[in-house]
Amino acid sequence: MLQTVKLGVILSDPNSAQFKYWFYTCFQYPAYSFKCTTVHGDVFPMAYSLLWYAVYTPLTSRGYWVFNSAMFTVDCVTALILLRKTSQLSMLLWAQGSIYFLIVSPQDFLVWTLILCSRIRRIGPLFSVLAVMTKFPLLPPILDSRIWDYIVNNPYSVHDMYNWARYSYLIFYWLLYLGLWLHKRRPFQFLVNSPLIRRGVSDA
Repeated sequence: MLQTVKLGVILSDPNSAQFKYWFYTCFQYPAYSFKCTTVHGDVFPMAYSLLWYAVYTPLTSRGYWVFNSAMFTVDCVTALILLRKTSQLSMLLWAQGSIYFLIVSPQDFLVWTLILCSRIRRIGPLFSVLAVMTKFPLLPPILDSRIWDYIVNNPYSVHDMYNWARYSYLIFYWLLYLGLWLHKRRPFQFLVNSPLIRRGVSDA
């Protein structure tokens, strides 16, 4: 049912003309190009990682329908996997984030997917780190001071109050899924109870 609703929203083409101008035209330029602008002509480079560019460029360059078809497919596969492995509460939490990042903030859908992967056994925290490095130009690190100056100082970046809804969602789910991984795995308890540490304490 939920996936049907999402599909209906996607078919209604809800993105604003301003967003589509930025999101689907800027990929004609090289990564981090300052030729990327808003529909009003304001400079608005895409300050994500090169991994983000590698995933998004082949899709967005082909337009709205190709990009959203691919993201919706990923979302459906994720839903099927989670239905088999998680509780109803976990599915409800996923559904809220899924709707937001698929429909409202598609530019963060890859970051959202990496955050979901942070619950994978043994390697979950690696995906938590990867999500952060993908959100920012850190994979590989981009040392161009103009990009970082844009991120820190430009009113369209972290200072834009409308962006903080996205940031709040990302931070919430990042902390939630990393916390769930830590709670389930209890890595610190494992270290304290490990034979090597207990032997060292007894020898002392």
